[in-house]
Amino acid sequence: MIQNPFTSTVKSQMPANDIVESSEAFVEIRRKDHFQKLWDYYMQDAEEIEAYLIAAMKKTFKTNTIEKMQLPKRLFVHKIIHRLALAYKYSAYRYLDEEAQDDKYQEMIEGSNIQMKAKEWNRLAKLLDTVYVVPVFRDEHIEYEIIPPHLITVKESEENFLIPESVTIPIAHGPNDMRYDYWTKDEHYALDSNGRRISDPENPDGKNPYGLLHYIPCRLKDTEDHWGEGDTNLVEANEMANILLASTYFNAIMGSHGQPIAINMNLDPKNPPTLGPDSIIAAENVDKDMYPPSFDYAKSGSDIAAALAMVDYIAKTAAMDRGIPPSSFSIDTDIQSGYAKEIDNLELMENRQDDIEALRVFERKLFYATIAVWNYHQPGKKIDPNSTFGVDFEDPSMPKTTDEELKQKEFDYKWGISSPVEEVVDTDSGIDEVKAEEIIRKNLELTQSISRSKTPEQLREPQQDDEDGI
Repeated sequence: MIQNPFTSTVKSQMPANDIVESSEAFVEIRRKDHFQKLWDYYMQDAEEIEAYLIAAMKKTFKTNTIEKMQLPKRLFVHKIIHRLALAYKYSAYRYLDEEAQDDKYQEMIEGSNIQMKAKEWNRLAKLLDTVYVVPVFRDEHIEYEIIPPHLITVKESEENFLIPESVTIPIAHGPNDMRYDYWTKDEHYALDSNGRRISDPENPDGKNPYGLLHYIPCRLKDTEDHWGEGDTNLVEANEMANILLASTYFNAIMGSHGQPIAINMNLDPKNPPTLGPDSIIAAENVDKDMYPPSFDYAKSGSDIAAALAMVDYIAKTAAMDRGIPPSSFSIDTDIQSGYAKEIDNLELMENRQDDIEALRVFERKLFYATIAVWNYHQPGKKIDPNSTFGVDFEDPSMPKTTDEELKQKEFDYKWGISSPVEEVVDTDSGIDEVKAEEIIRKNLELTQSISRSKTPEQLREPQQDDEDGI
């Protein structure tokens, strides 16, 4: 994983004053470190998360104590973010109003990975506030790449700090050779590790062939600067829960052994006695006026159950603060009706609608960037960039319980909205409406025949299997 690959902007764009240049570089390093941590927690990078955890625990525990501790981790950032990002729960439908252009557009979209990547940019925008999406032409089709904030450096537009004027992306050219891709709406060229331009025989003028900057920022809300803060509180909550979990495990382990306490045993702290039922700890030269020597274990009084409950509380509170019902984090929740689920998820649905409005604007910008890339590489299949673009988001429906589904069917049958015949029709199995009606009549006759052959008492008795299991 690349960490902090680009710590200063292009030299020609930096102020001449060395102090200011160093300050801007330091701010950029700090920014990328911040978003790297959020990214690592979302990706559940165990090695990086443990390093963050140890650094945070040093505020409370001594280093030699931490070295003795097990570091169990509960990771809920990923789950909460996935629960929040609902805009693309079902694949969005993108289209052009002009039929001829739409046919070509649908062919292009079907060959891309946009449906999969849309879920990802929705989730990362929830976590990071700002994430960049770029259409790339690869192997005769369009692919979308997502670039998190710690892997991109942006120079903001002077007119609007939310709009990029240039972007710089790190590219590993070799084991010890890091290079960078530099883009503006007019320029495109590579830079070496010192920020110097690398000549390209295929593009000696360093022109951007697309005529626009096709790196598009995706945001779901307004931010105070170009990047925003990201959901720092969620990651900090996860870290606090893990500190408490590590402390609880340590107390449980050490508390089960107890703390040895020796009184007037004249033991050498540098050479403690060997403990165990097969070892003897002897008290020598005991004087009758001395306080009697003793060796015992003191038990820990820590409340393990309360500490674990606090870990669970932190996770549930983090979810609830973001509109997620607590039942999402409960393992013993009763089955809810569809209506109850709708009430529980009302805030999530409202937030989803807000996200959709922001994503409509983003999708339109991404469309223009995609068409520019596509038309340059596929001149024989050009799509008119002036076409009217639209995107539809399907609303998710809450699943009904079995009882609710049964009542709905009874209502539909009663009022002629549907019939049992529709339930039986299966064209793949060769069952048409006529055949379905025959099956239903036969089943009803058989049921009535069985009912008539039994007394009311027999019908009320539970059925028991005979010896053959029938």
